[in-house]
Amino acid sequence: MASIKALDYDPLSSDDVIDRYQQKVNVNPTSWVSPTKWRQITLGGSPSTTILQYSVQCNQDYYGPSCTTYCVARSDDLAGHYTCDKTTGHKVCRAGWHGVSCKIYCMPRDDDTHGHYNCESGTGRKICLKYWYGSSCNVHCAPRNDSLAGYNCNSQGQRVCLQNWYGKNKCDVYCKQTNDSKAGYICDTNGNKICLQGWYGPSCDCTPRNDSSMGYMCNITTGKRECLKGWFGDRCDIFCSPRNDPAGHYTCHSGTGAKECLPNWFGKNCTVYCKTRNDSLGQHECTINGTKLCARNWYGPNCTVYCTSRDDNAGHYSCHPQTGEMVCNPNWYEKSCTAYCVPQDSDWYGHYNCNKIDGSKQCHNNWFGIQCSIFCVPRDDSRGHYECDKINGSKICMEDWFGTECRTYCKAMNNSQGHYHCDVDDGTKICNKDWFGPNCTAHCSSRNDSQRHYECDSGNGNKICHRSWFGPNCLTYCMPNNDSKGHYDCGSADGAKICHPAWYGRNCSVNCIPMDGLAGHYSCDAADGSRLCYRHWYGPNCTVFCRSQNSSRGHYTCDKETGQQLCLEGWYGALCLQSKWIRLAMPT
Repeated sequence: MASIKALDYDPLSSDDVIDRYQQKVNVNPTSWVSPTKWRQITLGGSPSTTILQYSVQCNQDYYGPSCTTYCVARSDDLAGHYTCDKTTGHKVCRAGWHGVSCKIYCMPRDDDTHGHYNCESGTGRKICLKYWYGSSCNVHCAPRNDSLAGYNCNSQGQRVCLQNWYGKNKCDVYCKQTNDSKAGYICDTNGNKICLQGWYGPSCDCTPRNDSSMGYMCNITTGKRECLKGWFGDRCDIFCSPRNDPAGHYTCHSGTGAKECLPNWFGKNCTVYCKTRNDSLGQHECTINGTKLCARNWYGPNCTVYCTSRDDNAGHYSCHPQTGEMVCNPNWYEKSCTAYCVPQDSDWYGHYNCNKIDGSKQCHNNWFGIQCSIFCVPRDDSRGHYECDKINGSKICMEDWFGTECRTYCKAMNNSQGHYHCDVDDGTKICNKDWFGPNCTAHCSSRNDSQRHYECDSGNGNKICHRSWFGPNCLTYCMPNNDSKGHYDCGSADGAKICHPAWYGRNCSVNCIPMDGLAGHYSCDAADGSRLCYRHWYGPNCTVFCRSQNSSRGHYTCDKETGQQLCLEGWYGALCLQSKWIRLAMPT
């Protein structure tokens, strides 16, 4: 608690109290070894204010928030080896010292002189490193279980043998009690093998045997196998009995029992016969296994095939090392390797692979022709309807499709819709016999008999009459004429006679030339050529003029044949001007 009394300074009389105040102040002392730390507070009253600076430190060797912890650093075995924490005053052990009073010394070690351990924090107790044991951690033991030893380690680092391992503190002798086809024994306390009855040798792994696979006795002391008659080898498992028959031709090696073939016999059982030859039956020597080693350029199982590699016009090949067959060089084919072929895939040389047997070109997909240079993709759409010829790649139109691109449709008909088949090249309709027209629906059969005389138009099937025959069915005969029998041509449509100018009549044999002069005044009848007098002209040649009158010029009509004047009734005379009647005068 800070309590302040403020006095004034009065040189003439005693100082007077002018203000009082107090304030609780929290004090946090610092260590006596720490630098001075000043703090500041402001105390206010009326009418004065005081600014107070203060610093609080523990006395020497005292620590803590209340400076009540006493600690003096030491480094001796009696009091300990430590320093003091500057804040709390607690003992801080020096390096290598442990415990409450820092009197226990421990420094981590990893050497054979001092040991192999770390130190437990706080207590300084030694904690041995892995595989190290003992109070000083200088006993080494690492568990193992391999072909050389088998053991674990106890708390003192001593070896504890695993099952089937023996040897005091070594566990390096392995012994597992066994009684099977390979050995028979039990183990003593040191791991030594004690053979069961019928088994011999240090490893108790030999027992007498005489069966189809082995034949031997056992040496009682060494356990070494002693082969029975006919058996050979270290294990007495090789049987050999000399023979010279179809099953083999050999003797037996006295040591190994290996079969030693008689002359010219080879192979595992000496059943392969081989005799060196140099004649028509073979050109060869014999190898150690009886196979025939052919002379140069001779091949085959009996070395009877002759082959010499070559690369010229006669062939391009090497020889198969076993059979002697010709093996064509790259890009050469056929039996004699004379056909050359290199696969291509270009528009210039073609698109093909090569047949592995004869070297013929095998076109890539959609390529055809001798050089596989013709491209063709089968289609069945608006651009065409066709397959591709497997040889030349030409387009083979599907059924009822024609033309170079197979885009012309044509289906053969023989009914009311048409009578035709289709041109194999362009698909145009080819009418059946006697049928004509765009769809071959017009029927026409050429005839030349008493009923018909015509051919048929190849385009529309219309009848085309034979010469001099006319009419819809060519039944009218007409031959143009210009003599006494008639003067006419023939109508192209119906064959009717068309008279020459000035000729008339059924056969155009009547001549008539229209006149209008002294020789006559007439035209000609178009049917029979008779003279048709112009108006007012009469007579055979229409030379008589007559115009009917009933006036002062005359009173008459005209005879229709001769043109003679025929006086009207009551008139007479040359011009029928005289009247037969007397005119009576009436009285005035």
